[in-house]
This record gives sequence, structure tokens and C-alpha cells, in this order.
Amino acid sequence: MTANVTSLAKVRAAARERAERLRTNNRMSTVLLVVAVVLIVIGLGATQSASSAIALNRVEDRFYFFKRQLLGVGMGTVAMLVTSRVSYQRYRKLALPLYLLNVVMLVGVLAVGVTVGGATRWVEIAGIRFQPSEIAKISVPLMLAVIFERKRNLLKSFGHFVVPLVATLGVVVALIMRQPDLGTTIIVASAALAVVAVSATPFRYVLTLGLGAVAGATIMAFGARYRISRIQAFLDPFADPKGNGFQ
Repeated sequence: MTANVTSLAKVRAAARERAERLRTNNRMSTVLLVVAVVLIVIGLGATQSASSAIALNRVEDRFYFFKRQLLGVGMGTVAMLVTSRVSYQRYRKLALPLYLLNVVMLVGVLAVGVTVGGATRWVEIAGIRFQPSEIAKISVPLMLAVIFERKRNLLKSFGHFVVPLVATLGVVVALIMRQPDLGTTIIVASAALAVVAVSATPFRYVLTLGLGAVAGATIMAFGARYRISRIQAFLDPFADPKGNGFQ
């Protein structure tokens, strides 16, 4: 009789834990969805504001670039709805093959990639040109999520934290920076940091990684003249785009 009561209590406790976890996931999903919608709206507004004059001059349609961006938002929304219905177990199985394929493609970019404007970031297959570094925005966070989930009881050890992080993120970042592409590197690193932040990694490690990432991005941003010129152009519309200072 006592054993039955104990078993029933464990079942009820497990059910309450699952229900609480579901409520937490729902709250997080809602917050992320609201943030995404706000960023999309801001992005669409910025696109229309920045491109209307150019679009009117080129194609006599001030909403041309806005409509293209809106089409991308629609396609992304459909992709989000589809992928959100896929079990995380499938993503877990897909993580390693996708990551390895991405690394091979990034190596291929350096070997046979298309160079445009001094950067070798594209691969062209059957007349279709794309950037393998875009896949890294998915493959790296997915791979890190799988690794940190398996190591969740070992992450208090700095070695168990930093070795898989460097091995996973470091390889991809090094290959992307060889193209070079600092913007994509920052996005991939930020996604990786988000995975680390929600894992069982101690906060001191997360803080150290975040500060290191900011310092590294700052050093790289000011480490090349053309990057400094872009920052100047962003901060001052009268900056010389050729990198000769301010006009």
C-alpha cells in the first residue's frame, strides 16, 4: 500500500513538473515571438524609409524594396511555422550532419568560391549563388545546444565548457573570417552566446564569454580600414564611402 502511494506521488510530481515546464516554454515562446514581431516591424519601416527614394528613381515604385522585404518576411514566417512543428528530437539527429556539411561548404568557399568586392563568400551551383555562412546561423547553435544538453552536469568545469565551444564555434568563425565576413561572424557568435546563456553554464562563464566577444568584435571592427569607413558612414551620412575620412 505504501509503495503504491509513493508511486502515485511520484507520478503526480512528474506531471506537475511537466505542466510547469510547458507553461515556462509557452511564456518564453510568447516573449520571443513578440520581440521578433517588433524587430520585423522596425526593419520594414527602416527599409521603406531608407529605400523609397532609390526605388522611385530606379523602378518608379517607391515600395519596390519594401515589397521584396515583405515577401522575405512572409517566406520566413511560413518557414518558422513549419519548423516549429518539427520535434526537437529530429533536430538533435540533424545537428551533427548539418554542422559537418556546413564546415565542408565553408572550406569549399575558400577553395572555389565566387569573389565579389574583394570578399569570397559565395558558392554558385547550377546558376544559383548562395552563402554557406548563412547555414552557420542554424548549424552552430543547434550543435552547441546538443553538446551542452549532453554535458549539462559537467559544465561547471571550465574545460568541459570551453573545449566544445572553441571546437564548434571557433572552427566556423575562423572559416567565415577568412572570407572575410565580420557581420555574419557577429551574428553566429551572438546566437552561440544565446545558447550558452540558456544552458546550465555558470553565469561567470557566460559573463566572461560575453565580455570577450564584445572586446573581440570591437578589435576586429577597427582592425581594417574599410570596416572603420563603414562605421563612419553609419554614424555620419556625410562620411566619405571611399574611406578617406569625413567630407
